[in-house]
Amino acid sequence: RWAQERGYATQAGPEALEAFSFARLETIARLGNLIESEWTRPAQHALLGRISLGELIAVTTDHDLLHLAQTREALELR
Repeated sequence: RWAQERGYATQAGPEALEAFSFARLETIARLGNLIESEWTRPAQHALLGRISLGELIAVTTDHDLLHLAQTREALELR
């Protein structure tokens, strides 16, 4: 559903990867300035329920790695 809503099929691969990488680098830069209490502060995620920022980053990282593996696999099939 998200792929359709966000028009992923119409994006050029290299530009999409560059935009993704840039966004992640911005996020990493912001996270680098956090103090310990900000990493552990609880929040409510719409799908995951109660979660800390540190836990959310771990989930996001795993999700990113999954998509990168899928991309590698798709490129190998070409």
